[in-house]
Amino acid sequence: MWVHRMLKDLSPRGAAGHGGGRMGCQGCAAASGFARDAVCPLGLPDAAHGAPADAPDAAAGDAAEPAQLHIRVLRREGYLLVRLAGEVDLATVCTLHFALDTLVRESPRLAVDAAELTFIDVLGVRMLRRAREQAVRGDGWLRLIGVRPQLGSLLELLGLTRVLPAHRDEDALNLSVLPRA
Repeated sequence: MWVHRMLKDLSPRGAAGHGGGRMGCQGCAAASGFARDAVCPLGLPDAAHGAPADAPDAAAGDAAEPAQLHIRVLRREGYLLVRLAGEVDLATVCTLHFALDTLVRESPRLAVDAAELTFIDVLGVRMLRRAREQAVRGDGWLRLIGVRPQLGSLLELLGLTRVLPAHRDEDALNLSVLPRA
């Protein structure tokens, strides 16, 4: 029920200023700890302008445990290893976006370890692709390691297996991207 409401609130016909109840950006940039005063990656208006003041609150029966995303960054020789754990969905995708944006600026070579990712939706894959494009513009790369079947199927369905190459583990990644001695 909660997801249906979120998708309905995000639909274009419910955009702010058009008589609808489109949910505004919830300030994920500030909450993520990675970015400040950034534009919403989902294109949502600022919450102060996006949601009508008389928008009803969620009913008590609609309450759900919020999704959690944990991001751990390890510095390796020649790249950053970004370990993701938890879920990437509408509730956490902005945190992923701002984290990857910040990390690509620090180092355009990222290995994203998805082995502990229990769920990722199309928005999450979109943020991975954006980060990869940003890395490539900086003469870098973004590779995935530890891809679970759900993410692998999603990448295949979207035709992104070549754009977002996956490796079995960090050793396999090192063989493919690091210069040989």
